[in-house]
Amino acid sequence: MKKTLKSKKGFSLVEMVAVVAIILILASVALYAYLTVVKDLPWEEVIGENPFGTTTTETN
Repeated sequence: MKKTLKSKKGFSLVEMVAVVAIILILASVALYAYLTVVKDLPWEEVIGENPFGTTTTETN
């Protein structure tokens, strides 16, 4: 008798879930870092207002 190796096509469910989880973790870290940098930009000098609602200077 001769054993033949079946070719595996595609990914298993566990591999797919692991890849998706890693991508989501990296995306969330990147988004958090991006928003941290963007919120610290001087929006008042660029567009005249802060779109995030936090102001560094008081205006009356």
